[in-house]
Amino acid sequence: MNPTLRLTDETERPDANGQAIQPAKIAEPVPWLLTVADLAKLLQRSKRGIERDLAAGRIGPRPIRNLGRALKFSAREIEAWIAAGCPPARAWRARQSEANRGK
Repeated sequence: MNPTLRLTDETERPDANGQAIQPAKIAEPVPWLLTVADLAKLLQRSKRGIERDLAAGRIGPRPIRNLGRALKFSAREIEAWIAAGCPPARAWRARQSEANRGK
């Protein structure tokens, strides 16, 4: 069984009026590592488009080489990158460096 994570917190939180807010639920669990095909589906791009974006430095998170040539991406890092507005690789890595220095 592969470990999975959900990209959203499933706990209820009160809004400004004290009413419980139901969190959005993901239809299916998200794997810890995303393939290029998974990333393409998530970003609504072709696999070739993702490969071109990687080569051009438009995708911030660095891929992880898995079992030889297969590229995988950390689902949590992709989620954070999307939440940050999908900055280019150079800007994303600078932001990550700043965040790591602050720890």
